[in-house]
Amino acid sequence: PQWVEQKVPNLKGRYNGNSVVLADGTVMFIGGQTRPFGPLSNKATNDFRDEGDYANLDVDIFDPSSNKWTKGVPSFKRRGYHSVAALLYDGKVFLGGTQGPNDETSSELYTPDYLWRGPRPEFSVTPDRVGYDQCLQIQLGGGWEFGMLREDKCALIRLIGITHGFGFDQRYVNLFPRHIINERDLKKDFTYPQPASTDTAFRLQIPQNQNLLPPGYYYLFLVSKLINGESGCPSKGHIVQIL
Repeated sequence: PQWVEQKVPNLKGRYNGNSVVLADGTVMFIGGQTRPFGPLSNKATNDFRDEGDYANLDVDIFDPSSNKWTKGVPSFKRRGYHSVAALLYDGKVFLGGTQGPNDETSSELYTPDYLWRGPRPEFSVTPDRVGYDQCLQIQLGGGWEFGMLREDKCALIRLIGITHGFGFDQRYVNLFPRHIINERDLKKDFTYPQPASTDTAFRLQIPQNQNLLPPGYYYLFLVSKLINGESGCPSKGHIVQIL
């Protein structure tokens, strides 16, 4: 792995903002201000008096699969130091709070545009507690078949904990879909094949490496596939515990 510098036009500076991993694997940057204040400034004191004059209301969304940035709908209120932004189970983003001369106690709900990209995938998952190198069994409903999904976006997103604009434990982990086969017929050297496009049930393999997927609670999201193959609408998140 290595760092790659990317120069992006039309992006404002952002201090004390929040970043949120979204249900389709993109990353939202929201809140903050265009110049530093408080502990990040060169001022002798934590002065927030003019923070509102430099509030960054822009919503910038980065797609790591294409290295492209897009603009979202701007937020309503300044959200700087001590603000929070978190992904919810329905794919929306909760945004709230900020510190200042008049602390902002309101909150907002941001609806990403992926929620308008067609119907949501419907599914159930068993079990809801699973160990490493084991499988989750997915049962699709509502007429959904495996070929209608983005197979590279069956993913776990860790439930977020936020402080001071940082979601320290954010994590997005793709899981590998596997065909359901009677385990009594498997040999030790046999690997599960990919599901067929018409399958309505399949398995998702949990990684062996705990460093990739630390124990805890995660949302499981599936994402639909548009006619052109691009990402459509994500499902609602099902909470799964990794043991």
